[in-house]
Amino acid sequence: ALICKYVMREFKINNFIAFLGSVCYAFLPYRFLRSTNHLFLSAYYFIPIIILILYWIYSNGEMVKISRDRKNILIILVLIITPISGIYYAFFMVFFLFMIFLFKFIDKELTLLKSLKHFISYMVILLSVMLCTVLPKFIYTLKEGRNLEAPIRKAYESELYGLKITRLFLPVEIRNIKILNKFYEDYTSHLPQFEATEYLGIIGIIGFSMLIFIILKKVKIKNDILLFL
Repeated sequence: ALICKYVMREFKINNFIAFLGSVCYAFLPYRFLRSTNHLFLSAYYFIPIIILILYWIYSNGEMVKISRDRKNILIILVLIITPISGIYYAFFMVFFLFMIFLFKFIDKELTLLKSLKHFISYMVILLSVMLCTVLPKFIYTLKEGRNLEAPIRKAYESELYGLKITRLFLPVEIRNIKILNKFYEDYTSHLPQFEATEYLGIIGIIGFSMLIFIILKKVKIKNDILLFL
């Protein structure tokens, strides 16, 4: 909640709204429904700060450097801490970093060489820390052999466990509304391993819908301007 509130205040969001939003974020059903089944995924408290530094990087587009600048220190700390919390959120951070510098190259803000240099400067830190965190596992595997109790992942599971927008709006159980309950039963009957931990809650759904509306509205305005020009 504290991390989320700090990020919201950095985005100049009203203090009262930032407080309510951070509390809602801290008590998302996602963490409680998942419980201790997957602790790395429950460490979603890094997501707001990752979004913040991605925004800073997109705004400035500078290579990471050692300095006493507050933003730069925070960026370096997040690049170090994120891989330690697990590979999942670090993977998505790498993806969005790549997209940031790709867009900067497409918009001709940076040359191809500078885009690669900037991207690599962040990757060196992220991948170095990530390698240090998984190195003990590789050493143990070489000495003791593969963990036979660990699940063996299949290619189709990326589709099964991948995020679907429907799941963000679908509660775990709907007893009082027959129409919604039937829809829930029909949907989950085709997904026997449906986790039902993605539900945003009523406040989260309202906020998510508003963000989508704002994005689409801005895209429409931008397209209208381009057509006019």
